[in-house]
Amino acid sequence: VSYEMLTEALETDAGVTVPAGSIAVTASIDNNAGFIGDTVTLRLNDDCTVVTSNDGQPIMQKGSVYSDALISAAMSEDNDVVSISGALTSGTYADGDLFTIYISSENTENFDNFVEIVPTLEGSMYTGNLGNVIQPNHYFYGNKLYYIGGDCNDNDIVNASDAAIIMSALANNNVPNPYEDENVVYNPSAGLNVITIHNNGIKDLYIPSCYVFESCDTNGDGYIYWNDAQIILTYAACHGVGNAYVGEGMDRVGQMKVFPQLSY
Repeated sequence: VSYEMLTEALETDAGVTVPAGSIAVTASIDNNAGFIGDTVTLRLNDDCTVVTSNDGQPIMQKGSVYSDALISAAMSEDNDVVSISGALTSGTYADGDLFTIYISSENTENFDNFVEIVPTLEGSMYTGNLGNVIQPNHYFYGNKLYYIGGDCNDNDIVNASDAAIIMSALANNNVPNPYEDENVVYNPSAGLNVITIHNNGIKDLYIPSCYVFESCDTNGDGYIYWNDAQIILTYAACHGVGNAYVGEGMDRVGQMKVFPQLSY
């Protein structure tokens, strides 16, 4: 982590203004052994606060390593912990900057102790009794009676790696990304059609690295699209700071679902 004092106001790539006097906090990676998605959590010292936009979200910018990534940030209710969750369409071994956030502090002399990297909290998964929800027409995937919304690799944890599975599938199937190209119209129906995949049993054709493809449709609109990956990243960032996820797909992402999830 490195720091830089802003001597004048800065406009981010998203058009948000960071006031002069703010401190840029940049997280970088060296000797990268390879990753496709991760969540980094930073704890701020007592005299530091996160600089936020008008909607109350942390202001951040993507670095060179995350230049083509989807990314999401969340902060704790006390404004003392920030989690940034990012994912790529393919693995990277590049060294460089991951992201930059901005903080304010009355202490501008000790630039070595503004934040510390702390372990990220993973979202806890459903552990209840399935007996009262299993019906005779439910079928199994392997030996499992359920899946977790957003858990694309079937390890009972929803994190940035799951978002990367969706992103990789969409990129491999040439689905344009509206988050990265302003000329692309946001259109979930241009994504992978869940009904088609379900009825034709062609998961491996479209999403070979996903165990249970239904888990990719995090908002339940019937399409696997870039917003589904973004929902997972926001969910992971929220859990990174210990907050419950509230937003689109909150009734699905991180929630246990039994088979069959679809009833078309």
